[in-house]
Amino acid sequence: MYSLDKNNPENIFKASFFSQNREKLLSKLPEGAVVVLAAHSLMQRSRDTAYPFRQESNFWYLTGIQEPGCVLFLSRKESFVVAPQRSITHEIFDGAISPSELQAISGLDEIYPSRSGWRHLRELCQQASAVYTRLPAKQYYQPAGLQLNGAAHRLVGRLKRIKQLPSLQDVTPTLQELRLIKQPSELVALRNAIAVTSQALEQITIDLTSYNNEREIAAELSYIYQQNGMTHGYEPIVASGKNACTLHYVENNQLIASNQLLLIDSGAEFFGYSADITRTFAVGELSQRQKHVHQGVADLQQQAFALFRPGVSLRDIERAFMDIMAVTLRELSLITGNQQKDIRCYYPHALSHYLGLDVHDVGSYDTPLEPGMVLTVEPGIYIPEEAMGVRIEDNILITESSYQNLTKDCQQPRY
Repeated sequence: MYSLDKNNPENIFKASFFSQNREKLLSKLPEGAVVVLAAHSLMQRSRDTAYPFRQESNFWYLTGIQEPGCVLFLSRKESFVVAPQRSITHEIFDGAISPSELQAISGLDEIYPSRSGWRHLRELCQQASAVYTRLPAKQYYQPAGLQLNGAAHRLVGRLKRIKQLPSLQDVTPTLQELRLIKQPSELVALRNAIAVTSQALEQITIDLTSYNNEREIAAELSYIYQQNGMTHGYEPIVASGKNACTLHYVENNQLIASNQLLLIDSGAEFFGYSADITRTFAVGELSQRQKHVHQGVADLQQQAFALFRPGVSLRDIERAFMDIMAVTLRELSLITGNQQKDIRCYYPHALSHYLGLDVHDVGSYDTPLEPGMVLTVEPGIYIPEEAMGVRIEDNILITESSYQNLTKDCQQPRY
């Protein structure tokens, strides 16, 4: 059922992919401008241990390099990476950096050691008309309560200490524009991630009653992903009954109740590209009410698909979908009118987001959709007073005239 490309990642993402991305980026910037970007640094887990490393998406998009602590320099004349300084002790514990391997992966002109690389980088920045980097480089993101990776913040501080430095400009909008349209190799990666996620969900739901606790399903997802050389694109959500009403429920540690709905939201990640699929299953016998709510969400998704086409923005789609959602909520006797505040009590999230190197990928909700963009379609209804939440999420590719459902083969229960 699922088509999995067994090619090695390096056969999918050749050095030419990264070098072409660098060329496209530079072609959109003024003559004489340069780009300086930081790779992510390691993040502390406890005292002297780190969380598993995941590269900064823009840095990977331009280099393919997975090493922490590197700095990328791009100009129309030369492109190189400055490797972090490592002590002999550090190399014994964590391994040494191979410049030749990094060059082969990235197609860059040179990999410099820290001291000589930074000396060269400073000189080239002083000669540039403008220096582009990621701005603003924050350390904390208040809306989500996230402590951000500090590498970009530290890079900006170091750049500002360069004497006679030209103005710092934000490269993020230009990179965002490039990443919105997925190239063939990116689509291969996404299809692989989708295939393995679909395979995992099918295997788990052969006998849902064999699982006693949400954690057992989360562990099974991890096992299947790792079997296929993948990892989680985000923390999985395995939410039984009322737990599904917490949208980002990731504790995954409660007993699975009988005769309840079970929401599973998960996505395998292949070389940085993540699927994002949600299905809501029955554990035991469902009541008529539970069946009606699930069917309502399934019908909503079919109506939502018809809204996605080139030229329409996600903001336009969301506005149109709110009216569709209001009808279903009235039919389920959850609301009586058409007030947005009432609708949001039972549908508190957006219908869609971009999908790619970041599971909530870059892109503006006001940008008209174009062929090559990949997005989610994920209506949901959450009724805390009835201990019930239903979400159905698929991943689509915008085509020349409509869309293609990349997750159409993923098991979709009907009640």
